[in-house]
Amino acid sequence: MQMRNGEQIFFEVVEGMTRHTQTFLAAMGTDLSQIDYLIPHQANGLILREVARRLQLPPEKMLIQLGEVGNTSSASIPLLLSSWRERLQPGKTALLVAVGAGHTLGLGLLKL
Repeated sequence: MQMRNGEQIFFEVVEGMTRHTQTFLAAMGTDLSQIDYLIPHQANGLILREVARRLQLPPEKMLIQLGEVGNTSSASIPLLLSSWRERLQPGKTALLVAVGAGHTLGLGLLKL
């Protein structure tokens, strides 16, 4: 498999995650200040750091375990929720941000 124009894909994914996160939160009548955890698809650490920077998200709010388990594809968010279950505080709000092939995006709010 050969990735074509990886730099363009990087910026498209970062822009898409950032824009859709802001749009989704506005549609839900909330903003990032009301979100305790951002749990993104764990595909690429550079993408995650750039999205956090653009959203001005404090590092402690974005949960990342990419270094421990790598890119586990569509299982990355459920695996993170499972492995962090002891550390996630009940009653807190998590924003789930999934990215898939073809630049598909899915977002959801989860009350823990």
